Amino acid sequence: MPSKEEKVIAPATKCLANIDLWWRASRAVVVGCVGLLLTVGVTSAQQAPIKLGLLLTYQGPTAIFARYEDKGARLAIEEANKAGGLQGQTSEINNYDTEGNADRAGVLYRRLAEEDKVVAVIGPDGILVVLGMSAIPAQVKVMAVAGPGGYEYIPPQDRTHIVSAWAASGFSATLVLV
Repeated sequence: MPSKEEKVIAPATKCLANIDLWWRASRAVVVGCVGLLLTVGVTSAQQAPIKLGLLLTYQGPTAIFARYEDKGARLAIEEANKAGGLQGQTSEINNYDTEGNADRAGVLYRRLAEEDKVVAVIGPDGILVVLGMSAIPAQVKVMAVAGPGGYEYIPPQDRTHIVSAWAASGFSATLVLV
């Protein structure tokens, strides 16, 4: 029979291990987004910073994941900037909180694309939010690196500007990237 301390420590250890995996996965998403930008090619005559959007749910039960995704994204951008940037340009992040609301996410996605002039958006971070605003990335012609999973539920006509950060088979496929 486990002791009182073991009953408390085991769940906490499991939780910390899951947080570590989320943090690593979020770095993998940013690295993938950066790779996508390098493949597509980002150029600017003025060498202004490359703007990336971060559209996460910072409130509610999944907020802990958003905090780690945010930290992972910022760390990856910081490392890229220290190494000379993307094709010689520095990058910066513009982030907004979807509050887990698809309508709000849609409005904020348009703001990132049309007002903030981002070249890509990391997020939204929940499939229900993604499904509720899945037509918008194609409408504004700005790529979304969305997660987690559920890509197969996005209508085919909306997939032209959305890539999934996670494989359709789930979390295990993402671990290959980390």
